[in-house]
Amino acid sequence: MEKRENMYPEYDDFYEPSEGEMFFDEMKEKFREILCEDVNSEINRLTKENTELRQKVKEYNDKNLDLSHRENDLQYKMDNYKREVENDFYNKTMEEVFEKLLEDSEVWYTDRVPHEKPKCNLCNEERKLVAVYPDGETVTKKCKCSRPTYIYEPVISLNKEIKFHKAYKPRYSDKKESLFY
Repeated sequence: MEKRENMYPEYDDFYEPSEGEMFFDEMKEKFREILCEDVNSEINRLTKENTELRQKVKEYNDKNLDLSHRENDLQYKMDNYKREVENDFYNKTMEEVFEKLLEDSEVWYTDRVPHEKPKCNLCNEERKLVAVYPDGETVTKKCKCSRPTYIYEPVISLNKEIKFHKAYKPRYSDKKESLFY
């Protein structure tokens, strides 16, 4: 039992705690012990609950990550299958359709045809510039009029074979253009 401090230390020998004070001190000590046990048990319970909840959150996040990976894989596979089906369609179906319609038919297209420029008055008959330096050295260079001018002209052709080609479009668009060549 604790000894109480008295206001007058010289009279310590004359002061003894009463039975009520001793009972009150015992009850105070028991209450303190019970309170400490209760607080410690609550802290232990909350610590255990916290670790369980952290484990559940970790499992949830792992499952969520796994689901997002699966979803991305499925989207990737779906895009690949879509591309394969489109390629098959363009390679097989359109060739079969147009093969019967356009076989041995006339097709007009443009072709890039070179044309000679008129000869300038600076170059010789071979369209070369000739320069003679004062030291007697002779240098020849092709004239600019020797380079042809390209002009697009319509040309007719008999078709023996048609190939269907899907023009390039960005992946985010489903619209396709078709070109014949």
